[in-house]
This record gives sequence, structure tokens and C-alpha cells, in this order.
Amino acid sequence: MQAQSKNNTKFNFKTFIGLINRIHPRYWQLLLGFFLGVVATAMQLMVPGIAKGIINSIGHSMDVGLIVAVILLFVFSTIIGAFSGSILGFFGEDVVYKLRTTLWDKILTLPVGYFDQTKSGEITSRLVNDSTQVKELLANSVPKTATSILQLVGALVLMLIMDWRMTIIMFIAVPLVLICLLPIVRQSHKVARAR
Repeated sequence: MQAQSKNNTKFNFKTFIGLINRIHPRYWQLLLGFFLGVVATAMQLMVPGIAKGIINSIGHSMDVGLIVAVILLFVFSTIIGAFSGSILGFFGEDVVYKLRTTLWDKILTLPVGYFDQTKSGEITSRLVNDSTQVKELLANSVPKTATSILQLVGALVLMLIMDWRMTIIMFIAVPLVLICLLPIVRQSHKVARAR
């Protein structure tokens, strides 16, 4: 009996994708929101390269065009990022609405015996919490993870282009600092738990 319940609770990716496709979500919203998020991230990654030119020109003739370019990049990346968030938000709410409607229609067709055997809290959890978690996964977690990876890789490439020696020094120094800080962090956790 326990093995059967474990199999029922195990996550099945194929079933999950089938469920999402069954409610016919607007994938164009997901793709557009993701694309705009990538564009906003790419624009933010361009700022350090331009800022390098501004810093190098200090003491010489100041290039106003570069300053304007940095400001415009910040403004446009913020606007595009906001559009991306809005589109992904609409996509997520559409998924939740369709998923809850599908689940509710299914609940209405279930026999009365099902409600005798199943707790009402479990049904409510499936209807409310689980559909919200699907929305969070599709509309927030996946796009944010992808843009974060892009930001990390882009920043690493930019650092190597700007000064590869300094980048190597940083990659050696950061783990050493973390290793030194680890005992302090553990000790502070012990003190916090003791309180």
C-alpha cells in the first residue's frame, strides 16, 4: 500500500507536460516573455563595456554619448524587463485559470464515494495550491533560471574579455574567501540556534 502511494506521488515529467498541453496554454506569451527577458539581460550586460569607456575617458575629453548610452540602456532594459514580467504574469494567470477550470469540471464528474474517501483539504490543495505551483514553475522559475544562467555566462565572458588575468585571480580568490568564511558562518548558525 505504501509503495503504491509512493508511485502516485512521484513526479512524472511526461504526465506534467501532457497536462499542460491539455489546457492549451498560450505558449506565444511564454516565448515572448522569455525572449524579452533575454533582451533585457543582454542590454544590462552591455553596460559594463560602455562604462569602461566612460571611466577610461575621465581626465580627458568626456564622451557624453557614452553616458547617454548607459542611461538609455538602463531605461530600456528596465522597460523591457517590466514588459517581460507582465507578459509572463498574464501567461501564468491564464494557465492557473484554465487548470483550475479543468480540475473543477473533473471534480463535478466524480462519484460521491470519492468525496467520502478523500479529505476536503486535499481536494482544495489540489485545486488551489498545486495549480499555483504550476504557474510559478512555468511563468517564474523556468524563465528566471534561464535568464540568470545567461546573465552569469554573459558576465563571465565580459570579465574574460575585459581583463582575463583579473578574472582568473577572482576565481582563485573567491573560493579561498568562502573556505575561510565557512567556519564563521557555521559558528554563527550554532549561536543563533542556541538563542
